[in-house]
Amino acid sequence: MKIAGCGLAILLVLPAGLARAQEQSAPSDALSPAEAARRAREAKQSQPKATKTFDNDTLPKTPGGINVVGEAPGAIDEAAPGAPAAAPGSSPAAASAEAAAAKSKLQNLKADLDSLKRKYDLDSQMYYSKPDYFTDKSGQQRLDDEQAQINAKQQEIDEAQRQLDAAESQAKTSNQAGEAGGPNTETPPTNPNPPPSS
Repeated sequence: MKIAGCGLAILLVLPAGLARAQEQSAPSDALSPAEAARRAREAKQSQPKATKTFDNDTLPKTPGGINVVGEAPGAIDEAAPGAPAAAPGSSPAAASAEAAAAKSKLQNLKADLDSLKRKYDLDSQMYYSKPDYFTDKSGQQRLDDEQAQINAKQQEIDEAQRQLDAAESQAKTSNQAGEAGGPNTETPPTNPNPPPSS
């Protein structure tokens, strides 16, 4: 009877001891959600960025437009200060390419501005959610810096819009000049009812 009682006690204590050992080892194996997210970000940053390969299938197809990979030949760099404007007699293709480049630049600037505004909104919410936000001088300085970046990006967008308008106007006048002054390639109309031969 004594042996049976000891055996029963061992059977009851053994699962409790195993459970306690598993509980002690579990916290070291399990990651907190913050730690898991941090490790995932580090792993993502260490991966090489994928390069985009352009071929006939992946080039954007715009009707009547010119698709260019890389820098357009003969295009004027809008970022260069004092860059000369396109000559009035420039070809319609070059004017269209310049307009397309200006439009692409404007779209990129607008995307950058949107990103800056989103970051500012998030940082602003974090800053003003603190009860003692007015004592956080570095947080206020960061918000001021972000607002200055937004204002500078908006000025870049305004300048890019002016360049786009000028490039589109140039392309339009260049196309009109090409249509008006180009060689006449039309065939003369044929008379559907020729005079009877005598």
